[in-house]
Amino acid sequence: MSIKAEYIWIDGTEPTALLRSKTKILADGATPPVWGFDGSSTNQAEGHSSDRVLRPVFTCPDPIRGGEHILVLCEVEEIDGQAHSSNTRALLRPIAERYADQESWFGIEQEYTFFKGSRPLGFPEGGFPAPQGPYYCGVGADAIFGREIVELHLDRCLAAGLAISGINAEVMPGQWEFQVGPAGPSRSPTTCGSRAGCSTAPPRSSAWRPPSTPSPPAATGTAQARTPTSPPRPCARATTPSSPPARRWVRATSRWSTSPSTARASSRA
Repeated sequence: MSIKAEYIWIDGTEPTALLRSKTKILADGATPPVWGFDGSSTNQAEGHSSDRVLRPVFTCPDPIRGGEHILVLCEVEEIDGQAHSSNTRALLRPIAERYADQESWFGIEQEYTFFKGSRPLGFPEGGFPAPQGPYYCGVGADAIFGREIVELHLDRCLAAGLAISGINAEVMPGQWEFQVGPAGPSRSPTTCGSRAGCSTAPPRSSAWRPPSTPSPPAATGTAQARTPTSPPRPCARATTPSSPPARRWVRATSRWSTSPSTARASSRA
C-alpha cells in the first residue's frame, strides 16, 4: 500500500513566515526520508543555487486524508546539512541538549480571524458590528461566526493525536483561538495510540538520524498501534505556558474603529 506523506515546513517570507507543503509517496512502513525543494520561490534561496533540504522532525496521522497517510513536519537545511537561516527551531537545539535530562513542558496559544471576501466573517456589509463584549466566549448566531469550521478543526487535531487543549471565540466577530498543551512526554503523539507510526523526533544533533520505523503488527483483524522505537521527546520549538502572549487586539476605545482599513489591519493581527 502507498502512503501519502505531506511534508510541511516554514518558509523564509518576512515579516511573517508562511507554511509550505508538498506530497511524497512512501511504501507502507517506510520512514519519511530527507527530501528536497526549490527554495527560490519560498524566500529561502537564490535562483542560481536553489536546492534546499527538508529533514523530518515530527510525524502524525493525516486527519484530512485519513487512512495510513501522515503529516511530516520538517526543518529546513542547506545542502551541507547546516540549519538554514529561516530555521529558528534549530536555535533551540543546544538548549534542548543541555537540559536533556529534564522533562520540559510546552504550550502555545494561537489567535486567528476568519475572512469572507474582504471583511472579517460576521462583519455586516458596509458597516461594523456592535461594540465588543458579547463575542468573547459567546454563544448564538448573532455573536458567533465560523463555529462549524472551528469544531471540525478541533476534531481533526484530536484525530491526529495532537495535544490540543481548548478552543474559544475571541473578542471580535470571526476571531477565534485554540490552545495546544501543556504538552510533554505523557501527551506526546507517540503515546496517543491513535495510529501506527506517530512520532516526535528529538532535536537533531550532528550525529542524529531519523529513527527507523518499527515493523507493522501482524494482522489480527483489528487495528493495532505500533510501539515507537525510542521514548517520546517534546518538540522544542514552542513557547512556555508560563509566558502568555500579549493581547493583539488594541482596545483604544469602547467601540470598533470607523476606518475600514484600520479594522481590517487590526483584525488580522
